[in-house]
Amino acid sequence: MAKKILVVEDNKDNSLLTQKILEHYGYEVKITETGKETLDYCQSNPPPSLILMDISLPDIDGLELTKQLKKMGNYSYIPVIAVTAHSTKEMEVKILEAGCVNTLFKPYTPPEFVKMVQQYVGNP
Repeated sequence: MAKKILVVEDNKDNSLLTQKILEHYGYEVKITETGKETLDYCQSNPPPSLILMDISLPDIDGLELTKQLKKMGNYSYIPVIAVTAHSTKEMEVKILEAGCVNTLFKPYTPPEFVKMVQQYVGNP
């Protein structure tokens, strides 16, 4: 069975590209576009193998959403990779403090993206 990756991304182009890359490598992908949709999904579904979290969401900050997910028992151990274009030291510190395991800075190449995913969940 393929490993499931939850992609939290409000930009349709970005989420479709991410989905195509991940599915090409054999991962199963679920996309949510808002913090509320993500929380609703997580409360009624088993945890994925990995969460890719956009930091800039329309309703709730991705870092705040990560903190909320980490308080949910069955999601507390799921690795979360922050995805952002804001590459500052201050942002990196905030990302780690929120509970993310790593940061993927936009723009990124598909090989570096897949390598980071595999680092946390292995091959599909």
